[in-house]
Amino acid sequence: MRGQNENDSQGQSQRQQELFRDFVPIGSVVFDIGANLGNRIDALLDCGARVIAVEPQPDCVARLRSAYRDRVTIIQAAVGDVAGRLPLRISAPFDCVASLSGEFISRAQGTHRFGRREWKKTIDVDVITLDSLVSKFGLPSFIKIDAEGYEYEVLCGLSKGVDVISFEWASDSPKTATQCLEHLVGLGLPFFQFSFGESMVFAHQSSLDLAKAKQLIASLGEEHTLFGDIYASRRPLLRAG
Repeated sequence: MRGQNENDSQGQSQRQQELFRDFVPIGSVVFDIGANLGNRIDALLDCGARVIAVEPQPDCVARLRSAYRDRVTIIQAAVGDVAGRLPLRISAPFDCVASLSGEFISRAQGTHRFGRREWKKTIDVDVITLDSLVSKFGLPSFIKIDAEGYEYEVLCGLSKGVDVISFEWASDSPKTATQCLEHLVGLGLPFFQFSFGESMVFAHQSSLDLAKAKQLIASLGEEHTLFGDIYASRRPLLRAG
């Protein structure tokens, strides 16, 4: 079983690298927002990127620092539209799922998308903005955002468009996804691709424009188990192969 798990992990990392390498040049800066336990970091490092990993949960940060040490710049903070401090609610039993969004937690409790769990633990965390990260580390080639329902607020803290941005999307939160799409167009990223689940493969042969991306989100309805990442880009993104 261990060998199978290792093979699955290696295969997943390879798919990630194949997806990222088209828009993550060697030596470029990448922001991993909501790094969690780092399930994208190995592939980004293999692409030759300098990874800035931002994560608010102390337990996750400790594990990231133990795993990557000086290979990755790790910042213990959440990311939002303004700097400050906010309460972060963490699910129990602990499995790294936490959110700043009360609306997200209410939906999760109603749909049981993460199973039946409680959200009683709360810690106050520092909140920084993407603009502050750009000021400190420079403009990244790619920003990955996984903020458990807080993706729109994360994007609202960014005033400069980068080449490619991805954000996690779930079909039970179409309003949040639509807000993100519209904001990204305003930042100069009008081309979209969907990657469903953890496939790490673009679902479409060519990019969708804003109207088609919004139409797809609306047509998928509120199937509670459907999720993935939406990639926004300055230039068209094509499916490999």
